[in-house]
Amino acid sequence: VPMMHMTAASSFGAGFSSAPASTWRRKPVADWDNVEVRTFLDTALPGHPCAAAFRHTSGKVLSSLSKDDLRRLTRDEEAANVIWAELQRLRDEKEERDVIEANGAEPYTVFIRTPAEISVELEVRPTDSVADIKARIAATEGTPVEMLSIELEVRPTDVVADIKARIAATEGTPVEMQRLT
Repeated sequence: VPMMHMTAASSFGAGFSSAPASTWRRKPVADWDNVEVRTFLDTALPGHPCAAAFRHTSGKVLSSLSKDDLRRLTRDEEAANVIWAELQRLRDEKEERDVIEANGAEPYTVFIRTPAEISVELEVRPTDSVADIKARIAATEGTPVEMLSIELEVRPTDVVADIKARIAATEGTPVEMQRLT
């Protein structure tokens, strides 16, 4: 059974990983209703004024927009880049879940160590999101979700691109926003 090591500590990376999983995150963007689009935007850009430009937008419309369309609608280059990156990340996650589900999703064991140095084993499936796992840990151990972080075990054969891809997959931090030190 493959193993992954998690440590409860300070939050790691950006993205949506510390929020509880929502149904809109598991659906194709094109299937989102207007409320789900607004929820996505409020999560990606909390309190940002550009969200008003999408108040009547469906997922089908949002998923068909180009990066230039997003720039025009938001009138903010940085906001357009965030929306574009998060939409791409969600598409990639959906594609990865589909591949895993098509090829079988064997469970594996995650070993968790809390700040109090208590070790716990948790059985998870490859289709479980990090947010789902963190919520289960929080419910089991009482450590707040925002205090949980992921610690990846790096193998000598790993290359930087592979490590960044694993971080993107587990934490949701886009590769271009990562800095390995």
